[in-house]
Amino acid sequence: MTDAVIGTRTLIHVSSDGGATWTKMLEVRSVTPPNESVDEPEATHMESPGRYKEFVQGLIDPGDMSFSVNHIEGGVTDDYIATWRGQGDTRLVRISWPSGRWRRFGGFVKGYVPDEITPGEIQTATITFRVTGEIVRGTGL
Repeated sequence: MTDAVIGTRTLIHVSSDGGATWTKMLEVRSVTPPNESVDEPEATHMESPGRYKEFVQGLIDPGDMSFSVNHIEGGVTDDYIATWRGQGDTRLVRISWPSGRWRRFGGFVKGYVPDEITPGEIQTATITFRVTGEIVRGTGL
């Protein structure tokens, strides 16, 4: 039997006061968690065995995270993200899963793009945060 679960009830919250209070992003449709990667500095030298390049693990780049929302021009999430982007500060972001697990990290608004508007379709937008610093994982709120 599988332990797989569906993504419903996955939530995104943002805090501008160090985690004392959180603002929920509304009408979230999909979430792409941070895409961490590790730098790989080349350490090849004149006597590297067999003429093979050598690498060492470098620093961890926490990457970006993005999510799509039902775009409501002038709505709560639209106004919050637009204001935050204009202020240019870094805030705490928390992704919470229905299991009670979460990831928390610093981030700033890297992109906010309303998607193509077509007749008969829901208007959506994609929001991208640049993650900065360590990603903390935990359970419970």
